[in-house]
Amino acid sequence: MSTQAQAASAPAVDAGDWEPNLLVFCCNWCSYAGADLAGVSRLQMPTNFRVIRT
Repeated sequence: MSTQAQAASAPAVDAGDWEPNLLVFCCNWCSYAGADLAGVSRLQMPTNFRVIRT
């Protein structure tokens, strides 16, 4: 298959619809406590935000 045929068959990606997934590693004693306080205070968090307690 030629390079032109491969480029023509590749779907176009619209960068405007792309959102990254945020994976946050937090220590138990400082960062996780702050994230927990933000949740208790009902601050709005993005839906693509995940916290892993280390």
